[in-house]
Amino acid sequence: MKPCIMSLAYLIEPADTVRGMFEFARKNGIDGIDFCQTHTLDVSLAEIKKMCADYGVKAVCHTVFNDVNAPGMTQDKWMDNTKDIIEKAAFLGTGRIMLPTSGKVGLDREECRKQWLEALFAAVEFGKKCNIFVSIESFVVDVKWSPFTTAAELLDAVTQVPGLKVTFDSGNHYIVEDVLEAYKKLAPHIVHVHFKDWEALTAPAEKSLLMGDGKYYRMVPLGTGLVDNYNCLKAMTAAGDQHYFDLEYNGITPAAEAIKASWQHLKSACAK
Repeated sequence: MKPCIMSLAYLIEPADTVRGMFEFARKNGIDGIDFCQTHTLDVSLAEIKKMCADYGVKAVCHTVFNDVNAPGMTQDKWMDNTKDIIEKAAFLGTGRIMLPTSGKVGLDREECRKQWLEALFAAVEFGKKCNIFVSIESFVVDVKWSPFTTAAELLDAVTQVPGLKVTFDSGNHYIVEDVLEAYKKLAPHIVHVHFKDWEALTAPAEKSLLMGDGKYYRMVPLGTGLVDNYNCLKAMTAAGDQHYFDLEYNGITPAAEAIKASWQHLKSACAK
C-alpha cells in the first residue's frame, strides 16, 4: 500500500499549484497522485507527465465527474467524454479511472442504477482496448438517490458489468455499513483506495454534508474522526494488497496541513 495525493483536495486553495503539489509529495514521501478533473488544471497533460518523471511520482488514477444525468447529457456525449477520460489516463499511465456515480434528485434509484450500468458496460469495453480499468465507488452524498452505496450494490454492479472495478472509499462506506466488512467483500475487485475521516455534526456547518441518517458530516484529518482507517489499512496490508490510497480531504483545516497530518497518522499507526 502506498500513499497518494488527490489533486482535487490539494489544489482547493487558489494559491496552490500543480508543481507545488509535486514538491509537497516529494518532501513528504508521498509516492503517487490521483489526478482529478485534469481538464480544469492550468497545465497540459504533457507537462503533468514530465513532472511525474522529474519528481519520481506516479500518476495512479484519473478521476473525472461525467454524470449520465447531467442536463443535456446524451448517450453519445457521455461516451465521447468517457473515451477522452480513458485516453488521457492511458497517456498518463495511470492504469485506471474512477467515475463518481451521482444520482439525480427525484429519479428512482433503480432507474438511475440501470442508466449507469448501461453506460458503464460501454466504458469498460473501451477501457479494455486501452488497458485501463474503469472503476466506481460508493457514492453517499445523497443516499436516497445515489445508485451505488453499499458493498452489495457494488458487487451487483461488477457482476452485471464484467470487468468493472471498484475504488474503495472507507469514509463513504462508513456512512452506510461496517467499513472492514465492506472491504473484505469487495477486495477482489478493488483497484484503488480512498481513505477519509469524518466528524459528525448536529447542524449544518461549513463544508458539511447531509447524509441519509439525517446527520451532517465533515471531513477531518485521518485519525481524528470516526472512521477506523488504521484497521482497514492493516487488513489490506495483511492481504498483500498493493493499491495506492488517496489521503482524501476537504474540510476546514488547510488542505496541505491536513494531508500531511493524515499521512503522519497512518505512518505512525502502522509502525506500532
